[in-house]
Amino acid sequence: MTQEELKKFFDELKTLSSETEWVEFKEAKSSYIKYRAFDDEHYKKMVIAFIKKYGSASRKEIDDLLMGKLSDALEEKQKRNKIHNLLYEMYKKDETIRNTGSKRKPKWVLI
Repeated sequence: MTQEELKKFFDELKTLSSETEWVEFKEAKSSYIKYRAFDDEHYKKMVIAFIKKYGSASRKEIDDLLMGKLSDALEEKQKRNKIHNLLYEMYKKDETIRNTGSKRKPKWVLI
């Protein structure tokens, strides 16, 4: 369900008056929260905060940190690609992190 479809659904639910209809609205709202995604900056800040706290982060640690936070609308492979793209952007574009490990066993640190 797209965000536009969810918004339309919420607008319809807001007009409902009975208690049963209200319960359906609350369930739909919680479903929306599970499926919406944060912006990339939010995830980048999480990675930076983790590295600041622990000094470095492996790819597995970053996966563990972010996998549960990414939208449930994404499949696991899509979530891994999203994390890969975030790390690449932080490394190449933002220049906030760098890999001091290898390609097989990355160790991300702050620059």
